[in-house]
Amino acid sequence: MWPLFLLSVFALIALALLPGMLVSFGLGTKHASLSFSLAPAISFALYAAVGVSLGALGIYGGVATAMVIALPLLFGAGLAFLSVKRGNVRSLSGQWHEIKDDLLLLLLFVAVSAFVVTAFFLKSLDGPASYSQHSDNIAHLSHIIETAEDGNYSLFTTASYSLESMADGSAPIIGTGFYPNGFYILASFAVSLFGASAPLAENAAIFVFAGIVYPLTCFGLMRSLFCNMRCALLSGALATAAFASFPLALLTFGPLYPNMAAFCCVPAVVLSFILIFRSTGTKERAGAITVFVLCSLGTASLQPNAIFTSGVLLIPFCCHEIYVATKSRSGKASFTALSVAAFLAVVIIIWLFMVYSPLMRGVTSFNWAALDNPISGIYNVLTLSLRLRAEQVLLAVFVVTGLARLLASDELRWVALSYLLMAFLYYLGNSFNSELKQLATGFWYTDQWRTAASVAIIGAPVAATGISSLFDWLRSQCQRWGESPSKTGFRAVSALSITLILLIVFQPQRYLGNKESNSAFGSVSDSLDSLNHLGMLDGTNIYTEEEREFVTRAVQLMPEESLVINMPYDGSVYAHLDGSIDTYYKTTLNGGETEDSELIRLHLDELDSNIGVQHAVEQSGATYVLLLERNGFDDQGNTQWSLCASYRKSDWTGISAEKLDEVNSLEPVLQEGNMRLYRIII
Repeated sequence: MWPLFLLSVFALIALALLPGMLVSFGLGTKHASLSFSLAPAISFALYAAVGVSLGALGIYGGVATAMVIALPLLFGAGLAFLSVKRGNVRSLSGQWHEIKDDLLLLLLFVAVSAFVVTAFFLKSLDGPASYSQHSDNIAHLSHIIETAEDGNYSLFTTASYSLESMADGSAPIIGTGFYPNGFYILASFAVSLFGASAPLAENAAIFVFAGIVYPLTCFGLMRSLFCNMRCALLSGALATAAFASFPLALLTFGPLYPNMAAFCCVPAVVLSFILIFRSTGTKERAGAITVFVLCSLGTASLQPNAIFTSGVLLIPFCCHEIYVATKSRSGKASFTALSVAAFLAVVIIIWLFMVYSPLMRGVTSFNWAALDNPISGIYNVLTLSLRLRAEQVLLAVFVVTGLARLLASDELRWVALSYLLMAFLYYLGNSFNSELKQLATGFWYTDQWRTAASVAIIGAPVAATGISSLFDWLRSQCQRWGESPSKTGFRAVSALSITLILLIVFQPQRYLGNKESNSAFGSVSDSLDSLNHLGMLDGTNIYTEEEREFVTRAVQLMPEESLVINMPYDGSVYAHLDGSIDTYYKTTLNGGETEDSELIRLHLDELDSNIGVQHAVEQSGATYVLLLERNGFDDQGNTQWSLCASYRKSDWTGISAEKLDEVNSLEPVLQEGNMRLYRIII
């Protein structure tokens, strides 16, 4: 299966980059190498636009899949061709010297991040099709399957069940709704093109975002910031991958895969906004504005709260541009200060309006309890332990050093202020339980995982500045050894320093060798190992290896494409999501339930005598019933709780081995402990 995984990864890289690269090039992005960085966000804007259009026209299935792949590529190719023909942009051959100069740096960014993602994510997988059983992944996998099977790419009609089954009433839940589906679209391409399972496609998409897209977007942003600071750019490759809080930490909770994907595009949004102010001429500025709009829409199609992260990071940049513009025109300090203050007042008003608007209230009113008090919260931020609760002391030193250097720079001071602003918002959300926390971090559900990730994103260029300061100091020290040996000595010392940094940042134990506690990346590694192996998570997984083996034997006893009625919380929902078996309940209950479904889950044990239940079963098209063990739940009376899912016993009174064993209309086919496979014989 690993060859299929690699094939999926390469295909998804091409699909994530090619349309956006062509469009960015066609719109006249000043430096061709930056098109690599802007490409992913633009590509997802195109996929979202085509998907919504096809949904509005009622076009689904294989035709929709072909169109959603082909149309963005054709549009990008046409735009690039016209731009070159009209002389609006230079051809790629004319820009080759610029690309060539940046290519090694770009590859270095990608190589370091891809290696780290491989070492800590791919290595944790129990095969390329293993998956986390945390509750959110039920929705992620079901959306990937439905997107691929139906060719339903509109973010306004995201669904967990096929459109056909909902139309004929055989699905237990009926309803579609808005959900940012960019991550699902990319993953679904692997399912549609290569027949990959949803978990394998999901893992391929995760690798593409964390290991390829994120370093590409970070490269573009840092190239824009550090265009004359090659050492800082080189350091950026390491700094991008050095924060455990992002992207890997977002894989350990939720899991927050779509949010991780969106945050990987945040540097592209920030970069595209900066390029507007660096444009010269009306055409170039119009192209830059179009690129910014596309990057914002594409990132929002992955997860809208990434736009708020981008906005926060850009507030100091806007203040910087206002300061420079007003100072050069008026020269009056009072007018300059008043202009910046007026801008900040507008930002605060918009922020407050959005926090309390009915449109956002469902998000901004959500509450995650603070984990620190105001004093310990300062330590949490300064040591970069953040939501992982594991310090990154050396990286924190580089960040502090970088802050000092950036604050002393007139041009890049805003980067330091962006970091301090985002770190302060995280601090408020992590250290206070009050309305202040809702105001500061409501756009991220007050979730410390997401705000910590935002800190890491802007922390990368800050840390890169700090790391480059170390090498600048080493160079100055080596020069004291004499002019002749200084170059050789500097290379040797630099190589040793990089090795030590890598060992300290990425080692699995803390610096003092305490085997009882992990470093930040050690914590990530342990979490991912547990999440991606059946039967781990201290026994709380709801679908185990034994159950998978039972399902495998059950499938061999049924005709192909048989539909089975199941109790999703016993793990059978994952038996469907990993492609093992076709189940009636393909996800957990979340509203929109049909009357037939309610009859089945409450009264299936009355199948012999209840005509309503018999009709409901016939309507579903199911021919078997499957029961697995109900593992990993904390018994709280009627409520059964787990990290994987939670349910009420009273909601499933009709489906249990004790009751169904007595039903004459169910013929036992396979039995092991409390696990059953029955044939329906009504």
